[in-house]
Amino acid sequence: MFPADKNNRLDELANRLDQGNLSSVRLKRSKLSNPSLSAPTEWPEELVADYGERGDSRTWLWLKRLLIGSSLFFVLAVAIALFIFFSGSNLISNNRIDLSITGPISLKAGEEANWQLTIINRNKSTLQSARLLLDYPPGTRSSKNIQQELIHESISLSDIKPGAMVNQTARAFVFGPANSQSTIKATLEYRLANSSAVFTKDLDYNFTINDSPINLSLALPTEINSGRDLTLDLKIISNSSTILTNVLLAINYPPGFSFRSASLPPTKDNNVWSLGDLPVGIEKHLVIQGVLDGQDEELKTFQTTIGLADSQIVDKMSVVYNKITQSIAIRRPFVGLNLSLGNQANPGDSSVFSSGESIPGQLSWINNTPNLVRNLKIKLALVGPIYDRRSVNANDGFYRSTDETIIWDKSLIEGLAVLKPGDSANASFSFSLLPSSALQGALANNPQLEIIVIIEGERITDDNQSEALKTEIHKIVRLRSAINLATKTSYQSGPFTNSGPLPPKVNEKTTYTLTWSLTNPSNNLSNVQVKTVLPPYITWLDTSSPQIEKLTYSEKDHSLIWDLGLVPAGTGFNIPIREVSFQIGLVPSLSQLNRSPNLSGSIELSGVDNFTGTKVQLNYNPLTTQASDGGGATSSVVE
Repeated sequence: MFPADKNNRLDELANRLDQGNLSSVRLKRSKLSNPSLSAPTEWPEELVADYGERGDSRTWLWLKRLLIGSSLFFVLAVAIALFIFFSGSNLISNNRIDLSITGPISLKAGEEANWQLTIINRNKSTLQSARLLLDYPPGTRSSKNIQQELIHESISLSDIKPGAMVNQTARAFVFGPANSQSTIKATLEYRLANSSAVFTKDLDYNFTINDSPINLSLALPTEINSGRDLTLDLKIISNSSTILTNVLLAINYPPGFSFRSASLPPTKDNNVWSLGDLPVGIEKHLVIQGVLDGQDEELKTFQTTIGLADSQIVDKMSVVYNKITQSIAIRRPFVGLNLSLGNQANPGDSSVFSSGESIPGQLSWINNTPNLVRNLKIKLALVGPIYDRRSVNANDGFYRSTDETIIWDKSLIEGLAVLKPGDSANASFSFSLLPSSALQGALANNPQLEIIVIIEGERITDDNQSEALKTEIHKIVRLRSAINLATKTSYQSGPFTNSGPLPPKVNEKTTYTLTWSLTNPSNNLSNVQVKTVLPPYITWLDTSSPQIEKLTYSEKDHSLIWDLGLVPAGTGFNIPIREVSFQIGLVPSLSQLNRSPNLSGSIELSGVDNFTGTKVQLNYNPLTTQASDGGGATSSVVE
């Protein structure tokens, strides 16, 4: 409870408030107690020294105003600077620098292109230490040296004064695939006075390569039966106005393709070829042989790519000049037809035989349709002059010599009248190839025989309609080279003078001349070598003739190698024979008494038949002391 006097004062105040009259009321302010706080009660001496005592409010107000004003001025200055720079009203603005490129928008790959670059400085200040940087597309070559790849180019412009115009010309050879888009990036670099910062202005110039520097065309049938030989004939033509260096070709084979051979040796994995340098306008051919397997109606795609070989990775291209794709469909014929020759299990479209060989043939066919096939007729044509026409034997068939064709029909084989779904039948024949002695002149140049087989008939469809059927297959018979090596031992004849007793005597030295003579009637052969190993009791006398022939003897293993390299067709017939002679020495031992010692080991001839793509390897007996010109003297060692 309040004291009585205070209650009276409150009542009095209430009455005056009710009457609206407070003029005579005196208000008295009570003092509040000062709480005890733990915070410091004095300003630090440093602040007091700088800004005055705590109660000096004018100093503190001035500081606040200064801080706020400075902040506002900084923000305003930055805003004005940005506005002036980007609006172009400053002394330096990128918008007041014109950078332009004029030139062709469409180019032929391999041509020299010219680009005109123009720079105009519309600012009021000088662009100092200016330079122009050009980034070219991959494959670009220098106009000064086409062998040199051009990736970047820097052009010094010095200072560009206000209002000045600078013109520069860039030249280069451009490469790339047809209908490809390429870009040149131009960058102008410059500095400003009293500044170390580098400013740039960029421009991209796009152009199209409308023609490839190399034309590619792939000759490929539109369809093929599964398991048949396939020939890829690739034509390569240089369209460039300059030499194309370090050209690489790659072919991506589809699944089911088996590589067999190529007219040019692959560089890697049977699908990469290093073509080296291609002169202007040159045309090259690459023929690839293989077998293609697949399912009926399956589409197989071959992709061929040609370009500039990467300098670091052997089978990679740094620039693609051209790329083509071509597809072939796998078809299963209504009447399947197969031809096999000799004892070769190869079902492909080519076979290799030797001249004079007798070849048995087996022909088989099958109805692949769900319907009857009637009135079948088969024709087998032998096309080529390398077989003996008198040797043809057509079992159950008829050989018509007027057009060199064997015929089978329902009058000769009853099963050809009607062939039920899934049924098969076969027929046989044989013929002989001409001997090598008959292969002279034109016949000796890549001799081959083509066999063409055609089967025709009628399919009776489900609605009893007749539909004509025809299947045709081809097979090539190639003759391997009949290369031959003749060897002989001589004593009295030959390019060297021999010495010593004849017949040879124990412990006395006799020298002999050994001669190798090589003939090749047909097909070029490459990498040809003749090898032997001399017995340990034979002395190599280090003499050979003619010197032009490359004959190498190794003291280490007594091996003797005659490296002939390429031996053309006709060697020993219409062109000179290849022959080499060399001299050896024999000192017979008592253990060889009454024997004719070998003067060499077995002789091996090896090489590659360029026409058939097959390896050649022939072995011959060692040469002995039986001299061809010994005058009847015995070859046996005497005492």
